[in-house]
Order: sequence, then C-alpha cells, then structure tokens
Amino acid sequence: MWDSFKQGRRCYKCGHIRTKEKQRLSEDEVRACFASAQYEMLGNYVGSKKPLAYRCPQGHEHSMAWSNFKKGKRCLTCAINRIADNRRRKLEDVRKMYTDAGCIPLFETYHHGTDKLPFICACGRFGERSFNGFRLSQRCAGCKYERVTQTRTSHGNVAVSSQQLHLHELYGGVLNYPCKSLSLDIAFPDEKIYVEYDGSGHMLSVILKDIAEEDFKRNELRRTYALYRDGWKCLRIISRKDRLPSDQVLTALLEEARQRFQKGDSHCIADFDHGTLEYAGIKCNVDFGELRCLKRSYRGND
Repeated sequence: MWDSFKQGRRCYKCGHIRTKEKQRLSEDEVRACFASAQYEMLGNYVGSKKPLAYRCPQGHEHSMAWSNFKKGKRCLTCAINRIADNRRRKLEDVRKMYTDAGCIPLFETYHHGTDKLPFICACGRFGERSFNGFRLSQRCAGCKYERVTQTRTSHGNVAVSSQQLHLHELYGGVLNYPCKSLSLDIAFPDEKIYVEYDGSGHMLSVILKDIAEEDFKRNELRRTYALYRDGWKCLRIISRKDRLPSDQVLTALLEEARQRFQKGDSHCIADFDHGTLEYAGIKCNVDFGELRCLKRSYRGND
C-alpha cells in the first residue's frame, strides 16, 4: 500500500535478508564463542544451521550446527561418558554383591558390566563372569551345567533307551538322576550307588565322528573318577548288542554288587557281550544265561 511505501517499507524478502545479515555473526565471533567454552572450531562458519566441525577439550572431534551450540549442546562423546560414569557402580558395591551371593570376588578393579571378573563360586569352583551376567544369576561353568542337567531331566529331554527303562522298572531308583553336572542312568542316592548302561548307542558320538575315541574314553574316565571322589559306587552293564539276561539274573547281579560295595569295592562291570564280571580289577567268566532283545522303543539313544 502507498501509506506503507511512504513510511519506507519496501520488498518483504529483501527486508528479511537484510535482517538476517544484521543478525549473522562473523566467523571470528563464532570462533571466539567456541574458544570461550574451551572448544576449537575446525571448519569455516557458513550458517547457523550448517554442521560445523569442532574439537572438544577432551580431544573428541565431532560436528554440530552453531544454533545447537548456542543452546548449550556440547560434545556427544563427553555426554555419553558422563551418563556412563553416573550409572557405573562402585567397586565396593560390586564386590558386596558377590559376597552377598556367597561368592568370593578375586578382582580389585571394575570398569564396566561387560568385563569378565574372576571369583570363587559358592560351590567352591573358580569362575569368570561379566557383572551383567552375574546380576542375571549366572555363576561358574559347573553350576551352569548342573542347572542345564536338572532342567533337561525335569523336562524329560535326557535320552533314554528301552533297555535303560527296563532296568529302571526292575531295579527302581531314580532315572537320569542329576548329580552336579552329570546325569546318572539309574541312581540310588541314599546308598550312593548308580547303574550305568552302555548299550549300542553309548559311543554314538564316536561313530558319528563328533569326538575322537581317545577323547571320549578320557572323558568317561574323568567322569568315573569324579563320581568316585564324591563317594559313588558304580554297577556298569555293557551290552553293545542291546541284549539282556533274564530279570532274575539282573536282580541277582544288583544284589551281589550291593554286597561287594558294602565290603569296600567301588566298581562292578558286567559285560554281557563277552560273559565277564569284574570286581576290583579282577575279571572272571560268568554264564549269564540266555540273552534277549527287548522291543526297541526309544525315547532317545543311550
């Protein structure tokens, strides 16, 4: 309108540009603002909305628009570190959490939750877990295997052959009894006696070449010694062809093994394939009578 023009008003866009030019800071002024906050401006100032490279007092290099810097925003890395420091637990609190759980902490420094920290577990074994894992009730490897074994047993996921089921029906006891990180085929916990059945599937992992035969036998020996040190006595039944004698022979075999265990023996091996019976390293030939094959209905492989 003429009145507005007489008052000196001109093009709206030109006026907006002139206002922005008056408000725009020079590059030296922007650099001075960065320097006052102990920041170093690395790039050239183009506009308040354009990313501007800088270096913070801690040496981190990032970019940020001048408009954000004016609002008080600073180095992203420094902000993340401050948040992490505020959330980080103190060494005393971490060690106390281990001792409250019955464990003995073996570490003197703590940085963050993903570092593996050594400790003596409540079960007496050495373990290494991150603090984040320890907070989730993760303990040593032995405790983990025990929980896995107990879970598999309670859910019925442990492999069981028809021969093992028949022996359990005949002998009684606990089927697939969890003992620490192990699973015993048939166990009598009150007497600390267990029955192991080595059938056709006993060395299946060796046949499938999942493990070398030497390593398999070494693991078996370690397992036997671990149970022996814990006071367990073993009746091992070997039948690679999955053939068993009569129930009367099997019952007499268990009773004889119990009598031997009471006299001090700790291991009995009945090999139905070769007709031998071994006590205390002494092997003798035995006639087990006619061997029979049971109906092959499996819940798994022995």
